[in-house]
Amino acid sequence: MVRVFLPLLVAVVSFMPSMALAAGLVPCGGPGETACEFCHVVSLMDNVVTWLVAVLGTITAILFIVSGMRLVTSGGNPAAKQSAKSMMVNAAIGFAIVLAAWLIIDFVMKSLVDSDDLGSGFWNTISCSGG
Repeated sequence: MVRVFLPLLVAVVSFMPSMALAAGLVPCGGPGETACEFCHVVSLMDNVVTWLVAVLGTITAILFIVSGMRLVTSGGNPAAKQSAKSMMVNAAIGFAIVLAAWLIIDFVMKSLVDSDDLGSGFWNTISCSGG
């Protein structure tokens, strides 16, 4: 299983620079950039959450593929079949937990950030006045 999963994960991370380098997570404070403000913290949180959901979604898809391959190649072995089904169910439950966590973060951030400052009412679309 590790012989299949690890090369797939390395390939996915290698070909997606935003995942491999976590590019652009901190949008301020660097050379030639504006100083960090509260709006940058909100932007950072949005970037981190979006990156995590993308990475975990990719991992979930890979787990579904691997568990599907294990299910197809179980050859009638009940233990292997049950193991593959269990892996698929656990991947689905894990991704549901990730999406539930995203919903909780979204709800809390909408409650904390005043919608009058945002214009559109969405916390992750806040724009900084200096940049």
